[in-house]
Amino acid sequence: MKNIIAGIAGAMIVFIWGGISWMILPWHNWGLKSFQEEGQTVTLAIKKEALESGIYILPNISPDMHENKEKEKAWMERAHQGPFAFMSVKTEGTRSSMVPGLLIQFLIELMVAFIGVWLINKCTHPHHWQKALFVSYAVGAGAFVMNFSDWNWWGFPLTVALVNTVDAAIAWFLGGFIMAKILK
Repeated sequence: MKNIIAGIAGAMIVFIWGGISWMILPWHNWGLKSFQEEGQTVTLAIKKEALESGIYILPNISPDMHENKEKEKAWMERAHQGPFAFMSVKTEGTRSSMVPGLLIQFLIELMVAFIGVWLINKCTHPHHWQKALFVSYAVGAGAFVMNFSDWNWWGFPLTVALVNTVDAAIAWFLGGFIMAKILK
């Protein structure tokens, strides 16, 4: 029962930190840019060109590009000349309410919290803060790989990679500390 309570409490702390981090602190806005004219031209182009939701890359990538050296070379030249874009397009728009997304986010954090509970139960460090660091390092390492891979391959801004990685490490240190205290 302690494990379940610790997991729920840890997920709640991480969820609350996420609200503070995204809605109060300015750092998640540091890497965001806006298109000119409210993006009207870009929106019209996406509506015309993107027929279904999914991940889009400009210049377009052909599925067989890597089998044909000429196609691959031509793509590399176009990508080098720019513009290069990696986009998630939702042709149907986004949800009209944040509630479903927030519920899904909490469930994601709850799953990670139960992994954190398992890690804490395996941890031999005597102090709560050391166990919290252990969880923070584990989640932070995963965040580092994901965020810096996006920076490396897709051109995400370095500030986005840094902020998202530090944000995850802070969130899971806080969540890990609460979980460790409950599991003592």
